Order: sequence, then C-alpha cells, then structure tokens
Amino acid sequence: MYWNIKVCIILITIYSVRAQSYSAGVVVYRPFFPPDSTSDEIVRENTNSYVDLIIKNKNKVDILVFPEFGLTNIRPKDKLKEFLSAISSKVGNVSSEICIKHNLQENIVKLACAAKDNGIYVIANLVEMEGEKYYLTTVGLGPDGFLSLKCRKSHLVNGSNFENNTDEKSCTFTAKFKKHGDVPFTVLFGNDVVHPIPAAIKTENVIMTSSIKNVLPLNVGFSIYQGFAISNGINLLVSGYYEKNINSEYDNYGGSGIYYANGTSTVAFKPDGPESDAASGMVLQADIPIKGSSVFPVRVQSRLVGEITKLNLQYMNISALNDTSKSLKKCIDSKNCCEFKAELTNDTIGLYKWIAMANKTFILDQEVDIFLCALVAPSANALKSFKNITISSNVDRSQTFQSLPLALGPNISPIDFIYNNNTNEMILSKEETVAIFGLLYVVNTAATDAGSSVALINYSNTTQFRSTTRPSWNGERRQGSSSSSTYRQLTSGVLVSLVFILLFFYEYEKVVTF
Repeated sequence: MYWNIKVCIILITIYSVRAQSYSAGVVVYRPFFPPDSTSDEIVRENTNSYVDLIIKNKNKVDILVFPEFGLTNIRPKDKLKEFLSAISSKVGNVSSEICIKHNLQENIVKLACAAKDNGIYVIANLVEMEGEKYYLTTVGLGPDGFLSLKCRKSHLVNGSNFENNTDEKSCTFTAKFKKHGDVPFTVLFGNDVVHPIPAAIKTENVIMTSSIKNVLPLNVGFSIYQGFAISNGINLLVSGYYEKNINSEYDNYGGSGIYYANGTSTVAFKPDGPESDAASGMVLQADIPIKGSSVFPVRVQSRLVGEITKLNLQYMNISALNDTSKSLKKCIDSKNCCEFKAELTNDTIGLYKWIAMANKTFILDQEVDIFLCALVAPSANALKSFKNITISSNVDRSQTFQSLPLALGPNISPIDFIYNNNTNEMILSKEETVAIFGLLYVVNTAATDAGSSVALINYSNTTQFRSTTRPSWNGERRQGSSSSSTYRQLTSGVLVSLVFILLFFYEYEKVVTF
C-alpha cells in the first residue's frame, strides 16, 4: 500500500503537467507517384494512404498535419492546367458538415469522415476549385466531421496558376480538444516565414504545410523553420512535401519537423524505407505545451530518418568576404555591421566564408531583401569542426520583420547554440561541424516599432531553456505573458495537487503506524 500511494503521487503529478499540453503528429510523407499514373489514380491512392495514417494514429495524437501537395503531387508547368481540373475539389464553407456518409467519392469527404471516426483534427492541403479559379488550400477537418478551416495560400511562386488569398483572417481556427480545452492555431504555408505575419492571425501554436526546394546554405527548411519558431516564441508543426527527383542526384524537396520555442526539434527529411512509386508515411509525434514558451524541461533533440547528408543537397554560391581571419568586423553601410569570431584546432578557418551582406535575393522561392551575418562552408563537401563561433550584429530590428538564427551541422540537421534575441548574437555552445551558422534578417522597407524583447536561449542537450521575456512575433512584447508567469500558471495546479496528496499520505502513515 505504501508504494501504491507513491505511484499515485507520481501519476497525478504527470497528469497535471500533461493536461497543459496537446499531442501533435506531423506526417513525413512520400506520395504515390508512378510516372504513368493518371490524375485520378494519384489523388485516390494518396487519399487512401492518408486515411490509413489517420486510423493508425487514433488515440495517439489530437491533431495530424499532412504536407503541401501531398494529395496531388507537384506536376510540370506545361501540364498543370490540365492537371488542376482533374485533381481539384470543391470545398464548402467553414462550419459546414463535410462528412456525409452517402457521398464518399470526394477525397475531402473521405478525409473528413476519417477525422470524425478516429476523433482527430486533420490538416490537409489540396487544390480547391471555385468557379473558374483554383486555389492552393489547406483545410482543417474536425473530429465532428465539420470544416474547421479553409486557408488559401497568399505568397505564390511567379507564374503560378493559382489565385492569391485575400482573406488573412481565414487562416486561423480554434481546436476544441476534449482533454485540453480550446487551443487557437495559426495556419501558414512554408514561404510565409519570409513575409510579415499579420497581427490579426498571431497565435502561439502554428501549423505549416510546406513544399520548398532545399538548397544550401540559406534555403534549408530545417534551419529556417527552427529559427522562425525560436525568434517568434511559438510552437511550430511543419509537414513538408517530399519527392525524389528522378532526373537529378539531389533530394530537393523534403523536411518535416516539430519545433518548440526553446529550440527543441524533432525532424525527418523523408520516410523510412527504400525509394519507390508507392505512398509511404511516418508520423513524428510530440506533446506540445499549449503556451509557446519552454515551461517544460525538455532536451534539445534532432531526430533524422532516412538518408540525408551534405551530398544530397545542392549548394548555392554566395558572394563572401575574402578574409580568413578568426575575428573581424564588417560594416555593410554606415549603420549595419557584423562581428565574427571563431576558434578551430587549426590556425585558420580554411576555406570557410564569412558573409556580411545586405541584398535582394530569393529565399523559399520568394524575392526578399535580407541582411545576413554568417559563416558558411565553401561547398557541400568541405566541412570543418569548430570549437566555438560567435556572430553578432547591430541591425536595427525596427527595420526587419523576421529574424532567423540559422545553424546546420554536417547531416543538415539543427545544431546546439545560444541565441540572444536582445543583443542580436548567437554562439556555438559546443564543438560542432558546421555547414552554416549565422543571423538572417528579412528587411522591411518601412520602419516599424519592434519594441524590446530579451531572450537568452541555450540549445544544449544538457542545459535547459532560460529566459527573462519570451520572444514574440516580429519582436513585439506580449503583454502579461512572461515565462515566469506562465510557469507559475502551470505549476500552481501541480503544487496544490502535491500538497493535498502529501497531507493525505501523512495521515495515512499515522493510521498504519498505530
């Protein structure tokens, strides 16, 4: 009986903590895509694969996120018009019932019924047809069989056959989890991270469907998405489109992950198993704190599945400084400067390049103005191990709308580092082999009041997150939401439970003693 009470104390304590989180699943998915398949076959087979994954994750996750283009695949532009008409779906209005049992031929209806039958929120991307127009749309299908979300993509690639979204507020919804209460979500697309995020749709939990081409050193989803989560103080669920490029040695598309505001990440480039034309999927699963701050002591971890090395990605050359010093300062103009320090076992940094750049460039298929302070490998094949690196800038944050710390190791996964959001500084926290390490700012053309936000974040497998004020969207300070107040909110219920149980245990000890 004595031990039973101890177990009871532990279980109730764990339950009190877990009640402050929800369980999320991010699908790492390789679509069905035989070369000779028809459009109808592609959508049907991928829909059936989605349903199988939903069924397998019943009672495991509260919400399940699928990638952009996962149902339809990405087709060559010369066939896209023809393909769009064959793969598109008509989507109803938000709050309309989608799961109608007698009409299961539509892929969206099949998914809605699977969500309802298995009690899971399902986030899926599809091609939506409205009249003569086509939209790339992410839908949220609730466990009640109704449409919770209809979010159309805004930032399209040049030459796209899709229409732009004009309703920003449509990209939010509130999940009504039975065990965890209401949780508001923002839904974004992969290339939204290099654009201003409208204030009207900001939440602490963000879902992203993505399909980006990974190109070293800047255009790698793992580092950009982690930097986005860290800088904005959010939990980020990213499901990225994967496709083996049969005409190239490079795996251009790929990369899914779960990112916490404190830098913890669980990532995968592609599903397990050999390449094939058949659909294949696996699910990254994690318990996510409802508040976008690190009140849970968690270890930084980066889980990689499948074959991904420096040789699997293309490398884009960037103009760099012709300086192999281990410490230097470079000013872009009269105001904006970068400072660099590095230490290796060798005397020089070898072929590595310091970059101090203010320029217009393409990131995630979007042309944007950037300010970059970074150390990059000269090619995908020449990587070295650094004892430490410190990079800082004096950039005026009021002139930026995204600040993205980037850090990738030899296997193209995030590495440990310390990031100070207030002083614009990042430090390599332990010896690592580095592909890129630096600060990327997406620059706004008009000055905005960024406010002040201080956060020292330690990315380490042994040291926990510490912060004085949680970072927020676009540098704004959230009112009444400091880490300490959030922590007190979380622990108060646990402490009350513990006190009550310990008092009970004390009384029980007295009874059994006599």
